Amino acid sequence: RAGVFSVWVGSALGSAVSGAPFGLTVTPGPASHQSFVVNASTLIVQAGVPASLRVQARDVFGNDLVAGGAQFSITALGSSSGALADAAVVDNRDGTYKAAFTIVPYGRARLSIRLNGTDVAASPATIDVTPAPTPRLLSARFGDTGSFIDVAFDRPTNRAGRGGVLWPCTAAFELDGLGQATSFTCLFLSPSTLRMYLALGAAIRAGNVLSLRPGVVFAPRNNSLPSSGSIAVDPPATPLMPIAVITGPDSVDQCSPTVRFSGASSSGGGYDQLTYAWSIDGLDLRSTNATFEFPVPPAGVYTVTLVVSSGFGAAPAADRKSLTVFETQQRPTVVIRNPNPVRVRADQPLLLEATVSFSSCAADDSRVLSLQWSAAACTANLTAVATRGSSLLIPAGRLPIGASCRFELRAASVR
Repeated sequence: RAGVFSVWVGSALGSAVSGAPFGLTVTPGPASHQSFVVNASTLIVQAGVPASLRVQARDVFGNDLVAGGAQFSITALGSSSGALADAAVVDNRDGTYKAAFTIVPYGRARLSIRLNGTDVAASPATIDVTPAPTPRLLSARFGDTGSFIDVAFDRPTNRAGRGGVLWPCTAAFELDGLGQATSFTCLFLSPSTLRMYLALGAAIRAGNVLSLRPGVVFAPRNNSLPSSGSIAVDPPATPLMPIAVITGPDSVDQCSPTVRFSGASSSGGGYDQLTYAWSIDGLDLRSTNATFEFPVPPAGVYTVTLVVSSGFGAAPAADRKSLTVFETQQRPTVVIRNPNPVRVRADQPLLLEATVSFSSCAADDSRVLSLQWSAAACTANLTAVATRGSSLLIPAGRLPIGASCRFELRAASVR
């Protein structure tokens, strides 16, 4: 073995030779293929993570070398004959060597250690490469407008390297089994954060569960166990506040059978559907539609109230509108169609014609009318003149020259 020794030399008579003992230093021999020491049994290697290996060179007698200079290489081999990685070897100049390498796939690997192109006794050394950390779902939250969901992982994934290209979210996710998920598209904003863009009117709501499809998401170099798990989608951190807006008439009369209000101008739900709650004070009328149509109530003043809510947790908003209902008069309307004043010659007949009608909301426009013509401040004697309903015919010669009359037609319903 190598070391420092004392050598005693004596004569045949048993006396020591002059100068004994003599000092002897034995140095290690050249590096031997048979005596390399590799700490592979204690080596912990994780896929994709740089690892290092220490090698102690020895001579054929097992002496540790204390100087460098040996030429050797280390190559990581997989289950097949292909190389997984070539190590970078550093000579520490003290008989030890450090080999740094990175093995991407996980599983069992072999380290081929060669001195001057020939395997040493410890080669190949078998090591177990553990999987890279598996990405896990951290959070899923709606954006403020509800048009997208940001999904965060605890570390980068294998699907992040898509160069800003949109891809169908259904390739990696399931969403409570909703068929509408086919219209979702995903885009990675960073290696560990993606944005899920939703189609307008998508059925997803806060609280729905987002699940990873099995065997799709891995570590960036596909050298981890597959990601799995589910996470509930949180509402927006600062959701849009809904705004209630009522559109409709300020007043109506009882001619109209119904009155209609709309809340379609309300906003603030983002991509979420607003919900509506209508009411009218003093009346047992309710609706949850975007429009509210109801029979015209009795004459009076009413307050119409609309409350809109979104599914993202924002406080509901309300709008109110006053409605005045007027009572409709059901009296007929009379219009004499002749020009006013009428000028006629004494030798010509005079024909007056009138139009009698009810308002449009009258229950029956064909009702029987009582019509009565009269003449006021008239110098002529018209007592014997016959009328024909809404027409008045005065024969020629009945109006004397210079006569001046004011004619009236009174109409009244008899039922």
